[in-house]
Amino acid sequence: MTDLIEMHRTAARCSFYERTAVPGGYTYEHLVLKTSPGATGLTLPHPPAVGDLVSLPGIVTTFRVVERAWSYNAYGSANWPPVEHEPVAGPMLDVIVERDVGPFRDEVSTGLEDDDD
Repeated sequence: MTDLIEMHRTAARCSFYERTAVPGGYTYEHLVLKTSPGATGLTLPHPPAVGDLVSLPGIVTTFRVVERAWSYNAYGSANWPPVEHEPVAGPMLDVIVERDVGPFRDEVSTGLEDDDD
């Protein structure tokens, strides 16, 4: 149980946003993940890095991480009470993703396919 509490104190609390190109810029939509009741994101000890492909709970598509924005707990806040020597919850991470077809999206035919005749 102590390991679970320690993970909660250090793991990133991740929220995911889908970025879509529109004329003049982008729109951003907060993705609602199908996780535990009341949860607004995922708590991850190792959040995805820029360039990683991710599949998110309850969403049937693949996303590529394009940006990340960290927010750390301030001393004296609810997540880092003055009586504690360290935060009681991990940092928050906004993860910006775009839809992606996967790692082989740029594959082209070489014309050298083998015939199994």
